[in-house]
Amino acid sequence: MLLIDPKVHVDESDPYGGKLEISFPADSDCEPFNIPLRPTQDVLETWPLIDNAVVWESNNDAYAVQSLDPDAAYGPDTPSETLSNFLGRSVLLVLKGSRLRWVLPTTNFPELKANAAFHDGYPILIATDSSLEDIAKRVKVAANAEGDGEDTFKIHGLDKEAWKEK
Repeated sequence: MLLIDPKVHVDESDPYGGKLEISFPADSDCEPFNIPLRPTQDVLETWPLIDNAVVWESNNDAYAVQSLDPDAAYGPDTPSETLSNFLGRSVLLVLKGSRLRWVLPTTNFPELKANAAFHDGYPILIATDSSLEDIAKRVKVAANAEGDGEDTFKIHGLDKEAWKEK
């Protein structure tokens, strides 16, 4: 997913506040697509509503995101189909619906009773070049670690051979 290139194009004169352009590496054979930055209720009513989208073990309602330009030259693929082709597995690009999502209690707040109205566990996720470099370094350390002692850590689903230092 790090190879997917999202670009935000803000345009307050646009009915959707602009667009989010998603593009892929040239050798991927995946064409870019554009989605509304802030879809209106009229647009959402045209998107398929999924009643059982699971996010962080929580059942949510969500809209299957559709392209701003479904008749573009790149063909009839939906954003989800394009992403599925790129990732090599079936995925859905969704926009969380209006139903609130319960937040799981934490160690510090075991009696927490709260909900989240935003899409993920946080209202915004940010990655910088340095944070991505740090993640890559940690993944390589995990891939090259031997044994199961306390001095090693595991990453669920990590393909050690793909990340091992050669």
